[in-house]
Amino acid sequence: MTAKTIPSGLQTAYNTEATTLAHTIKFTRTDGQVYAYTSASADVTIASVTYDAGQGLDVGAIVSTAGLSVDNLELTTLDDGTLFKPAEVLGRVWANAAFIISRYDWSNAAAGQEPLLAGTVGNVVLRQGSVVVELRGLQQYLQQPIGSITSKTCRAR
Repeated sequence: MTAKTIPSGLQTAYNTEATTLAHTIKFTRTDGQVYAYTSASADVTIASVTYDAGQGLDVGAIVSTAGLSVDNLELTTLDDGTLFKPAEVLGRVWANAAFIISRYDWSNAAAGQEPLLAGTVGNVVLRQGSVVVELRGLQQYLQQPIGSITSKTCRAR
């Protein structure tokens, strides 16, 4: 079993009583487009990726399970149609996009990020003025059937 590694600069921030923590989420769509957002009040660049504060990311509670149960999370965001364009959602451009949610110290972004949850985008539902995005943990792949089952007798009977 591998222990979780937290960057030393970020661990120093965790050890202080007054932390200045924020969250990021980065989406990498299957067409290569990258979208990144922060819960901080100002844009931040970490590891050459600029995280936009304009969308208003709010991370409440992330619950991870022990074992092989799938971690699922719904992300609800206000959207004016500029990020989740209806044609792209209906065309399934966002389906299976990779995501990673991380935590960082907004007063010292160079201290690094702690990954909290990674996986892929499931269903994206457009609502009146908002979007609901299903975020599936990596364990989802362990529940996917691979190949087919055969037997001595014909399975068409």
